[in-house]
Amino acid sequence: MMRWAICLMVLALMFVVNGCGGGGGEADRTPPKISNYQVSPKKLRFLGGEVTISAVVRDPSGVERVWAVVQKPDGALMEVSLSPVGGDSYQGMLQVGSNTRNDGQSLVYRVWLRARDGKGNETPQPGVPMEGLTVEVTAPLNPPPKPSL
Repeated sequence: MMRWAICLMVLALMFVVNGCGGGGGEADRTPPKISNYQVSPKKLRFLGGEVTISAVVRDPSGVERVWAVVQKPDGALMEVSLSPVGGDSYQGMLQVGSNTRNDGQSLVYRVWLRARDGKGNETPQPGVPMEGLTVEVTAPLNPPPKPSL
């Protein structure tokens, strides 16, 4: 009889430990922490070019994916994947097109960073920082107006 009582107590203890997620620990519901985010360069000549997007991303559950959401000047959205480059640092490249506007206005791209951890928790939309990082493509120099005859 004593043997059965010990078995039941062991089974009950195993049930309690497993049912509470490993001994009372809270389930991970926190997205990865994104810091030291930047775009470089922040301003490009009218020809456009390549922009580096970088950030430090950490999470106790491991980082599964890091990406940037880019809003183009026309409002369209695109994603740029960031890859690990050592430690907790991630980096990706954004190809920015040339500014062919003839009204002297710059083109502005807005960039937000997002990440997902090993438990599926994601950075809330729109991403980090809330206002987004900006990349400006200056306008080409407009030719002088034609002289009147």
